Amino acid sequence: ENSPQRDIYYFKNSFSGKYIQVPVGNRSNGAIVSLGAYTGGDNQKFRISGMKASFLGDLENNDIFILPSHATNLALDLPSGNYSDNVQLQVWQQMNGNKNQAFAIVWDNDAKAYSIFSRQRSGNKNMEIYGFNKDNGGRAVLWEKVSGENQFWYILPVVREGGKFLIINKLSGKSLDVSGVGTTNGTLIQQWDFVNGGNQKWEFRKWQ
Repeated sequence: ENSPQRDIYYFKNSFSGKYIQVPVGNRSNGAIVSLGAYTGGDNQKFRISGMKASFLGDLENNDIFILPSHATNLALDLPSGNYSDNVQLQVWQQMNGNKNQAFAIVWDNDAKAYSIFSRQRSGNKNMEIYGFNKDNGGRAVLWEKVSGENQFWYILPVVREGGKFLIINKLSGKSLDVSGVGTTNGTLIQQWDFVNGGNQKWEFRKWQ
C-alpha cells in the first residue's frame, strides 16, 4: 500500500492539543474514551460514517501549491527563490510559474508520514523544523533530506471544512502556522500548538 486510507481521521482538541483515543487494545462496549498525546496508534484512528473524505492520493508526487486557507492568494514560498540549507519558509503572493512556490508531497510508507519537497531545484531539499525544535515558534526551513522526524509531517483533513488540512510536524506534534495570522507577503512560517486558527489551515492546489 503506497498511500494511507482515505477515510481515516484523527480528532485533536483545540484547547488541550490532545487527541481522542480509546484505551489501548480495548474493543469492548462502554470503553471510556480519553484524550492523549498523538502516537499514531490504531486507538486514535476514527471513521466518519456517510462522509466521503477527499484526501491526497490524487496529488501524490504532483507539483502543488500549499496555501493558507485564511489568505489563499498567498502560497508557501522560498524567499527570493533561495534554496540553500536553512532558508526560512514564508508565504508570498501566489505566482504561477514560480517554482519556489511548487512542492511535492510524498508518502513515506516506513515513517507513515509525508515528506514535503521543494521543486525549486531537482534535488533532495525537504521542509523541516529547524534543529529538531519542539517549542512554539520553531522555524520551518528547507534542508537536505536526512529522514529525521522533524522532516516528516502528518497531513490531516479539518473535519467539516472540506478541502482544508492541518500540516502537523511528526517530531513536535505542532501545526504548521502562519506567524501572527499574517496576510502580507513575507510572513514567516513556524510551528505552533494547534488552536483551530485559520492561519493553521491549508489548502492544496495542483501546480498550473
